Amino acid sequence: MKNKRFLILGAGGQLGSEWIKALTNLDFEYLATDYPETDISNQRHLEVKFDEFKPDVVINCAAYTAVDKAEDDNEMNDTINHLAAKLLAETCKKHNAILIHYSTDYVFSGEASDESLYPEGYPEDAPTAPLNAYGLAKWKGEEAIKASGAKYLILRISWLCGVVGHNFMKTMLRLGKERDELKVVNDQIGSPTFTFDVVDASLKLIDQKLEGVWHITTQGKMSWYDFAKMTLEMAEVDVKLTPITSDQFPMKAKRPFYSKLCTKKYEQHVVGVKYAALDGIRKLLNEL
Repeated sequence: MKNKRFLILGAGGQLGSEWIKALTNLDFEYLATDYPETDISNQRHLEVKFDEFKPDVVINCAAYTAVDKAEDDNEMNDTINHLAAKLLAETCKKHNAILIHYSTDYVFSGEASDESLYPEGYPEDAPTAPLNAYGLAKWKGEEAIKASGAKYLILRISWLCGVVGHNFMKTMLRLGKERDELKVVNDQIGSPTFTFDVVDASLKLIDQKLEGVWHITTQGKMSWYDFAKMTLEMAEVDVKLTPITSDQFPMKAKRPFYSKLCTKKYEQHVVGVKYAALDGIRKLLNEL
């Protein structure tokens, strides 16, 4: 894999930054670019980068992730998460590059009753039924990539946290130091995913020349309240933490009550590799 050339799109975000760090440490050849230099919805922009750099692997870390805003700004949401993914896959096919694309647990319905149906989490082939505009656009992006004829890896992830940008862990740490009490939703169940684990899993799948749809996240399941509690305790932040229901914290876009992703497929193909939430929290706290 050493001789492969990696093109990182959306290089300034959580995942893009992690990819840059990993490929630099591994001494791999890569080109990192971001908007507005490279607009992934602009065919000319993509062709220029593909012609200049001739990538073997294209890492799409660009995404519209403002879940609530997407309900009102669905045109931009669909352009980036769906139409740009389609264009990127078609460009990868034309240039014979494999596309690594990141999707979301939000492609599933997230019904609380699904926990009994899928106690270990949604498998990759579970029926999809997005419950908000963001999830629908990401699902459409997945379907467009599958139909493109390109070689691809679609990695679904959940509750992403990394050093760069905004995420739940960083928000809890900041608010925990600013306030006397934090109220956190306790009836939405899933699991966090850490950027360094995502990059590690992606590289292992690429190295094994695997393709298709994969679920990557940490072991076990927890609520947002549990996640906040673990984070604040490990960071030794002294703040009162109060569990609340989703009804007590209404948001524009509907959130899943259950969004745990099953990672058995990955663990069967990449034997001996499992990602633990406690390890991820500890490592990220050390890096912040």
